[in-house]
Amino acid sequence: MDFSCFGYHPDLESRLTFQEKWVLGIAGAFLATFVGQAIGHYGADQGAGFIMATIGAVVVLFIWHRLVASGVIKG
Repeated sequence: MDFSCFGYHPDLESRLTFQEKWVLGIAGAFLATFVGQAIGHYGADQGAGFIMATIGAVVVLFIWHRLVASGVIKG
């Protein structure tokens, strides 16, 4: 079984490997840092905190899911 902090998602998360989840999490942290710096919340030498990085990872996971659902990429 595969659990996340948001509950059990058998439809999407059970199809992702550990490495794919790892890459999506890092991409979410980068996205959160980029957006935070773009809106002026973080300085140039600061990164996103845990909560913002988690939100970024959820956004990246949502985008990934929409791309797979629409058939743009194979998941």
